[in-house]
Amino acid sequence: MAATHTESFNYPVSVDPYGVKQEITFLPTQMPKVDGFITGWSVNIVDATDGTPLPIQRLMLHHIVFQKLGVQNNACKNFTSFDSKTLLPAFAENPYGAGEERNVMVLPPGYGYPISKNDNWSMVWMLMNHRAVTDNALIHWEVTVDDNALLKPVIPLWFDVRNCNADPVYSVGGSGKPKVAEEKAELTMPESGRIVAAGGHVHGGAADLVLSQPACNNRTIHTSKPAWGMPDHPFYNVRPILHEPGPVSMSRYTSEQGFPVQKGQKIRLTSRYDNTRPHTRVMGIVPAYLAPGEVSSPCEPAPTDAQDAR
Repeated sequence: MAATHTESFNYPVSVDPYGVKQEITFLPTQMPKVDGFITGWSVNIVDATDGTPLPIQRLMLHHIVFQKLGVQNNACKNFTSFDSKTLLPAFAENPYGAGEERNVMVLPPGYGYPISKNDNWSMVWMLMNHRAVTDNALIHWEVTVDDNALLKPVIPLWFDVRNCNADPVYSVGGSGKPKVAEEKAELTMPESGRIVAAGGHVHGGAADLVLSQPACNNRTIHTSKPAWGMPDHPFYNVRPILHEPGPVSMSRYTSEQGFPVQKGQKIRLTSRYDNTRPHTRVMGIVPAYLAPGEVSSPCEPAPTDAQDAR
């Protein structure tokens, strides 16, 4: 195979009129069957006939998470199922996820997420149909693969203020006191190394997501900020309203040098939402990528090449 190439995959879906559909789908063939690295990943909803992206007035991808199966999750021993009671073994890691904001995986040069042709995959997804007719479409994703053995491997870190839940949502009361409501969670680093990339996923009403290092005066690693469209943007004019509209994009972080963290160190995620009005079933999630390696001290200097993009 070529050193670097992009593979495309489709999964057909059908959603009832004004329906909200959520499923776990196993992917026996719809992922690269190679030994190498993933360096990029994106996802969209497209027309089943001509492959063009669908407008939100038809189908909306509320969220999707791809999972590599058979790998112990580094954040959770178990997942709480959708019934909020059943515990399931957490033998899956989450290398990529996206929502309305269409978060993409973009690793800096020299890094890759290792995969094998024998890996097993699944995806958890939710779609919303905004029309009075059954709609059929394709979940379409593109994966960039590189077989360069010199790439530095990364492991996925999944920061979530409601982590280890199949339905990781919470609600903001809207009391106005304080004006910005904060939810916090900490993830213990499974390895020493450097965080080289991160993204973000929120819902309507979000202020931002802040990833920080409490042991180092809580210095900020990355702030993922939402971007909102103008009042005439399609996100804010679709009917019926099946949920509060979210941002059109989220800022993401990359750094070839990487932000240093040590094994056993806790990294904090703070999810911040407007609290002047209620916001129901919101999320605060930051997918990030850690390149394992030696770190001499828990508070080594921050990288000088960190970049934010959308």
